[in-house]
Amino acid sequence: MNIALKTLTCAFAIVLVACGVSTSSDIASAPDANNIELARAQEEDARAADAHAAASREINGATLKLNLKQARVDYGEAIAKANHDLSDALKKCKLIPARALPACEADARSIRDQSTERAKVRLSLADQ
Repeated sequence: MNIALKTLTCAFAIVLVACGVSTSSDIASAPDANNIELARAQEEDARAADAHAAASREINGATLKLNLKQARVDYGEAIAKANHDLSDALKKCKLIPARALPACEADARSIRDQSTERAKVRLSLADQ
């Protein structure tokens, strides 16, 4: 039994040594593998950041175009409203005495001019 125990102990020692050699080589190559994986992860992070930045630029550009388009629509509506208000004001001016007519018409045109100037300013601010 003593011989069987010695044989078994030797076999067990050989297995442990073999495992130890394998583990040592794995440990030795682990930093290289970790560095490679780390480099890949960093590269993927950089690609994702670039894609995110490109998407943000694209969204910002589309938003600016949309805002400018809306500002142009708002400008057209403001000019149309100012002209309509002028027309209504001139009709009302005709109902007052003739001596006050020039001042009434001048006031109506002044109000329209101020409205169109405000619309132009809003459009130019949106265009910047």
